[in-house]
Amino acid sequence: MKNWFKEYLLSLKRPEAEEFIDIYFFRPIAFLIVKVLYRFPITPNQYSLMAFISGILSAYYFLLPDDGSTRIIGAWFFFLFAVLDCCDGMQARMKKNGSPMGRIIDGLVDWSVNAAVYLALFASEYQNGLKSYAWLFLFSGVMKAMNSGLYDNILMEYLNHAEGKGNFLENEYSTFKKDLADNNNSPFQKFGKKAYLFLLGMQIKSQKKSDKILNSQKYCEKNLVLLKMWGLIGPSMHIIVFFVSFLMGKVEILFLYSTVMGFGWMLIMQTIQKSINQKLAYEA
Repeated sequence: MKNWFKEYLLSLKRPEAEEFIDIYFFRPIAFLIVKVLYRFPITPNQYSLMAFISGILSAYYFLLPDDGSTRIIGAWFFFLFAVLDCCDGMQARMKKNGSPMGRIIDGLVDWSVNAAVYLALFASEYQNGLKSYAWLFLFSGVMKAMNSGLYDNILMEYLNHAEGKGNFLENEYSTFKKDLADNNNSPFQKFGKKAYLFLLGMQIKSQKKSDKILNSQKYCEKNLVLLKMWGLIGPSMHIIVFFVSFLMGKVEILFLYSTVMGFGWMLIMQTIQKSINQKLAYEA
């Protein structure tokens, strides 16, 4: 069991930087799946495919007329998606067979599944005449996308500084630009990487000089607690609130979380984050 625990820690990006829900809930389940299937030739991208299929099945059940069980089934498939979505990265770190393209595929699966699920709920409620609920589901989906995007950027910036690199966006852009020069890229890979480089380039242009921190140690010291606070509106927290809401048959919990935590907490955290980054940039 001790060896398994060590392997589990090694399969994480950095234990201290993981979302609370991930490290104590989703990732332990994902680790068991990866360990059981470890001897089979399953690639990280195949785990991403399984996550995608599970997510699309979730959206399908949310589109069906609610007979008291269809939405619970949809919620369970969305839960399975969250677990399988952890498997690809853990498999890549355990077998050391990850790739830059795998990160793009993982992000694309996340985005497409979440869009499909929330749009399915919007369409289902709108068709049933519950327009207020339909728009609340759409708002919840938009808030999840915004919160998750902000959290992922903050997380990757922290991880880069923890490794002594800093400036995640510029390092990511440089890595993918070099990888794109590889003649072995397929047309699909070239398209995906060019699209990703375009998005990174737009983010870099919009990044203020005050956002670029030079002292990695100070950045990590000041931002570790802040990262945990960001985790309250992280992607995994959104999914667990979503899952519990449908399991209890109380979607109002999801709406309340999206409006109060998703929107309000985001504004508070952005203000605090900006203040800390400006102070660190000044000290550097």
